[in-house]
Amino acid sequence: MEKKRIKDWDAAAFPVPIRDVMAGQRVFDSSCSDAARVYYVESGLYVKEAPAGSLAHEKKMGEVFFRHHLGPEVVLYLSEGKDYLVTRKVPGQDLCHHLDKPELLCGQMAEKLLLLHSLPAEDVPLCPGLSFYREGIMGEGQGFEKYVLME
Repeated sequence: MEKKRIKDWDAAAFPVPIRDVMAGQRVFDSSCSDAARVYYVESGLYVKEAPAGSLAHEKKMGEVFFRHHLGPEVVLYLSEGKDYLVTRKVPGQDLCHHLDKPELLCGQMAEKLLLLHSLPAEDVPLCPGLSFYREGIMGEGQGFEKYVLME
């Protein structure tokens, strides 16, 4: 993802804790979706800004993924009018730099999926939308974990 420098970013548009993270740093737009705005701060942090309540689950999942070496460290989560999620940049290049190497991509994805599927189910917070499926499957006497958590 190409980052575009924001020369005159409006510090007043952000809550104080987020402003503090970005203060005195060059800030770049690193967004790749209309659902959220992502800023890269040259100190090595990413600040994701999205509608209120939309990043709470991502924060929980991010903490689990970080503990298991599957994702970046969650530095700060703030829900104040909007949601803000601050994560630390992970070392290395993202796989977007290797789209011309499908074998590498497949190998990396397979390795991480194997690790993800080896996690104890109780360590992984369920997505709020999965409660619908849990109730439907459990109501029929089927094991939710067998179908959704792949145990």
